[in-house]
Amino acid sequence: MYFVQMLKHFLLAIFITLSAVIVQAEDPTTTQKTAVQNQTTLAIPLGVSIKILPAFYWGVLGAQVEYPISKKLTANIMIMSKLSESRSYAVKKEDFHENGFSVDLFGKYYFKENAPEGLYALADLSFNTMIFYDGTTRPYAMHNRWKDFNGYRVPNDIKKPNPFNFTAGVGYQMIIIPQHIIADVFMGASANLDHDNSFFVQFYIAPSLGYVF
Repeated sequence: MYFVQMLKHFLLAIFITLSAVIVQAEDPTTTQKTAVQNQTTLAIPLGVSIKILPAFYWGVLGAQVEYPISKKLTANIMIMSKLSESRSYAVKKEDFHENGFSVDLFGKYYFKENAPEGLYALADLSFNTMIFYDGTTRPYAMHNRWKDFNGYRVPNDIKKPNPFNFTAGVGYQMIIIPQHIIADVFMGASANLDHDNSFFVQFYIAPSLGYVF
């Protein structure tokens, strides 16, 4: 859809340029006014953004697309995937240390009518098959799921939890280089079910950087 709109704008710009060349000999003043008006009309507003989520310490890279629905609401999709093994020390080798992905569908509500900039609240539904050496399932988790055993901190049995989870939180997004480079930082709590259907919560952050059209 966006490509089609861009193509229409491009063809329209060519038509306007050719028309201006023809009319120029007749009335240069009118041509200049028309060019200014057309330039204002064809300006593409800020809106759709594509962002990268780097998490190289965890061997993960992600991408996110944000689409504005209104001045306060945006729809988002985010995909993350493991690129390398995520073990930081010797634990039992499992396939899920080396692979896994997540798909998040979420909405952002901006508190001011200035989307996609400013403070926002977020609600997220995720399908996630990733797990890391400390039992967490997301990069940038601000705690771990280790347990005390004879005075030592040791990891719980590394078993994959239920892949579906729900996240709520807040974040702040801003355009740092006018008018196309955008940065976002999110902080939230993710509600999860473990392999034995026990409930646990993860707190994490999610920084990203990208391009806004």
